[in-house]
Amino acid sequence: MSDIDYWIISPVYGIDENFDSIWKYDRTNGTIAIGWRKMDQLHNTSKKEALAAFDKAYPDDNLSRRSRDFNTIWRWYHEVSIGDVIIARKGTKRVIGLGFVKGNAYRDDAKSKERRPQSKKVYPHFLDIEWFMTNEDEFEDPVFSPYVFRKTTEEKIISLELHKLIPGFESETGDHVSEAPDQEFGLEKILRDFLFTNFTQIFPSNLALYEDPEGKPAKEYRTGVGPIDLLAFETTTNSFVVIELKKGRDTDKVVGQILRYMGWVNENMCKSGQIVKGIIVCKERGEKIRLALTMTKNITVKEYRMQFEMVDPEE
Repeated sequence: MSDIDYWIISPVYGIDENFDSIWKYDRTNGTIAIGWRKMDQLHNTSKKEALAAFDKAYPDDNLSRRSRDFNTIWRWYHEVSIGDVIIARKGTKRVIGLGFVKGNAYRDDAKSKERRPQSKKVYPHFLDIEWFMTNEDEFEDPVFSPYVFRKTTEEKIISLELHKLIPGFESETGDHVSEAPDQEFGLEKILRDFLFTNFTQIFPSNLALYEDPEGKPAKEYRTGVGPIDLLAFETTTNSFVVIELKKGRDTDKVVGQILRYMGWVNENMCKSGQIVKGIIVCKERGEKIRLALTMTKNITVKEYRMQFEMVDPEE
């Protein structure tokens, strides 16, 4: 995930008695927003033009504060990308949500009023978010800046152990560190690479790895809602097949994750008549996965068996 950026944001700025209702709106509607109501959308505006408009709307003799505030809305429109990770916070100690950016920033005044009906403060600039974690996690000491929105580093994410909550997290070095290793198999990266390298020997002959327009096989295939472990194509049924590895994560999460990927492939890659199937590869299916999958016909489960032994060399 080295090409993904990480952004920390509070649903509101400072102390707000309506914090909980605003955050509930964001969770329910898959959104997050910032203020600067006097600024329009900046997609087709140069940085020079945007700064001139900002100075006119919000004159400030404090150059440091002016630069910080302007860069916030500029980054919102020009640096935040689809697939980036948003970390929602409350105060300086609590994480309240993690999600993937689903689309480009936009302004929506009507949605702003829906989000904050009790407040005169206007937060009209939105991002659509696929929240995959909305449980609170509190640190003993302050770990976040009180400023409403800012970029952070992968090193910070790892130091706070938030990477363990991000589906498909892979560090810039290429090491997958989002899950604790399976003691009988090792890191998830080994399993994914093994399946990738030996795909034709493991899967049926009518299933082949999908290749992108550049001819690159789809391992950790990038989507707007996170990377797919392996993306394949089933020639006999004209179907895309999303293959997701269950690496110790809660079973309800892996089912939700593969459905999210399948939905993205269906909306963004399928042509008329094509369908999307899913395969979950896991060490043991478990009752929770079995029950969850009774509600869908397009996802199957494959359990893996691996053996490792050490022997003395032949004399």
